[in-house]
Amino acid sequence: MSIQTYVTVEDALTEDSENPKTDIAPEACFTVQAPRTRRLKRFRTTTNEYRVTFNESNLQQLVQQHGGPLSTLHDVMETLLDQLMDWFAPQDRVRIGLLGPSLTHAAWVPLMRRDQLTVERMFRHIEKVIQSNADFTLNGNVILYILHVDMANGTGRVNTHTNMRQWLM
Repeated sequence: MSIQTYVTVEDALTEDSENPKTDIAPEACFTVQAPRTRRLKRFRTTTNEYRVTFNESNLQQLVQQHGGPLSTLHDVMETLLDQLMDWFAPQDRVRIGLLGPSLTHAAWVPLMRRDQLTVERMFRHIEKVIQSNADFTLNGNVILYILHVDMANGTGRVNTHTNMRQWLM
């Protein structure tokens, strides 16, 4: 699976009819880079690693429009997850990692099914690491890694014969 389109600032800017200034959409605050594919022996499958970078100036404008950094961050992350989760199958596994210069170590969300991953659950895991740091800024140096594991359906082996005598006794 590959990403053919990238979100650009020009695509995400929308014109407000009442206000001649342009409004920034949450899609303009991040850029998803093409995935890096690796073989994962543990699950006997391949993984796609997406790298997401943030645009600091668009984030600041969006914070001014929304009025608060937490609601802005929630909207941006929800938009990001909605866009990426559309590409993944329901049985696939996803892991998210947040790396930045202000963090002492990376904040990783455990590997879980696609439908179990929500923005609230992601923030719960990331807050544990962020609370241990004095300052945290979401700028162009912060990178969000999204690891997608393709999980196979079924076992791959079909039992064509059942010994009824042995099964009934």
